[in-house]
Amino acid sequence: MNAAGLRRCVEDKEELATAYAQLNAKCAKECDLYERDLERAMDSCDELARENNDLRARLHQNANVCMCATNITFLYSTCCTLSASFVSIDTRKVTSTY
Repeated sequence: MNAAGLRRCVEDKEELATAYAQLNAKCAKECDLYERDLERAMDSCDELARENNDLRARLHQNANVCMCATNITFLYSTCCTLSASFVSIDTRKVTSTY
């Protein structure tokens, strides 16, 4: 190989090394961006999981409140029915003594 061919070979290798370095830098930058986006997505998922757990707890609490309200309504209606029955019994006693 003569000097011109050797020079050309060295120039080609330098061009390839430069292109490789540029591509490597670009890939490193894109990897950093990807990792940052991945961390943000994971943080967002963690936040959504916490919010989901809070909402489930609130839903459970609301279900308990609704169940208590239903029980109160049932007890109130039972109490009213019993009161009406006692009033009916009392009026029969009063009317039967006269």
